[in-house]
Amino acid sequence: MRISRSPGLWVFSSLLRLSVSAAALVTVFASTSAPALAAPVDKRELEARADFAAGRYQKAVDTFAQLFADTGDPLYLRNIGRCYQKMKRAQEAIDSFQEYLLKGKNLSKSERSEIEGYIKEMQALKASEAPPPPQPVVRPPAAPVSTPAPFPAGEAPPPSAALPPPPPLAPMPPSTPPPAASDGRSWRIAGIATAAGGVALIAAGIGFGAAAQSAADSVGKKYSSSTDSAGKRDATLQWVGYGVGAAALAAGTLLYLHGRQPGGEHATATGTRSLHGLAWLDGHAGAVLLEGAF
Repeated sequence: MRISRSPGLWVFSSLLRLSVSAAALVTVFASTSAPALAAPVDKRELEARADFAAGRYQKAVDTFAQLFADTGDPLYLRNIGRCYQKMKRAQEAIDSFQEYLLKGKNLSKSERSEIEGYIKEMQALKASEAPPPPQPVVRPPAAPVSTPAPFPAGEAPPPSAALPPPPPLAPMPPSTPPPAASDGRSWRIAGIATAAGGVALIAAGIGFGAAAQSAADSVGKKYSSSTDSAGKRDATLQWVGYGVGAAALAAGTLLYLHGRQPGGEHATATGTRSLHGLAWLDGHAGAVLLEGAF
């Protein structure tokens, strides 16, 4: 047996099914979107907004920078740029706004225009803060050199003010030469050499005396003019050797004794040292005179 359905009942059942389906969809949407709507705002973002409103822009910059590093949301770049804009830090604000335009993909035209206006404002501020170009140094013209007018012929120019003569130079004190220093050792050496020469001359005198005596004996036995002449010459040389040798021996002794004296190593400032000798000889006798000053 077939059961027939009326059109009204069919419509009612269809509406009932649609209502149930819609209610199920609303329930599913509500259950999936409720956690997103109820997600709390980061506490740091709230603090950064409060710092911006209170004028603590640098603290807000630090917080927004940390939030951008954690989330990568470019909106924080816009907030950082606004902080720099408030602090009149033009170049940093320009960099933040340009980075926001680069990373913000879904920006509206009005928002993009707003950010570009901020950039132009900061560029104008930066241009006004640039130091002015250095001004060229204007040097005053050099004063013309005046040339004195020539005097008429036959007229002498006025005498110029005579400069005072320079003060005379103070005479330099005469330099006193240092006293000549004499080493006592050199006096002793000179005395020994002179005395040795005197001894040698005396020895030569003795030799000439012996030769003269030999010539005299030979002439006494047998006269010879050449032998007599040679004997007289040897006799003269004998006394010369005695005299000069004795003088040299005496002078050497005095020089040696002077070199050994305590005050003999330096000459006095006023006195001089000298030694003079004179020998007088003839064929039979001789004399030696010595004069010294020390």
